[in-house]
Amino acid sequence: MGKIGEGYGSEFQLKRYLDGCREVLDAQVLRAIGRRGQVEWLPRLPAKGRPGIMVERKGLAFLPEDCPIQRAWQEYWPQGSGIHNWDAVGWVRRVPNASFCW
Repeated sequence: MGKIGEGYGSEFQLKRYLDGCREVLDAQVLRAIGRRGQVEWLPRLPAKGRPGIMVERKGLAFLPEDCPIQRAWQEYWPQGSGIHNWDAVGWVRRVPNASFCW
């Protein structure tokens, strides 16, 4: 796990927007993807055995195991020690109670 840069870098800037300017970030995300709705951001996860430490999500573990995207990604992306970390994970909910897994 890398250390977040203080005052610089994409992870720092993303955290700054999520913590203090979320409505601006949400508007830009919606504009970039050409959608309307509400962006829902998942929180970071507590680090195992390290109280008070929050860590990034890894791989696609935030999707249900039976989600077709999950299976396709496991076939496409190498699994194991090189799995990627996400600075943030969110999705756009366009319809109340709609599933985010297509």
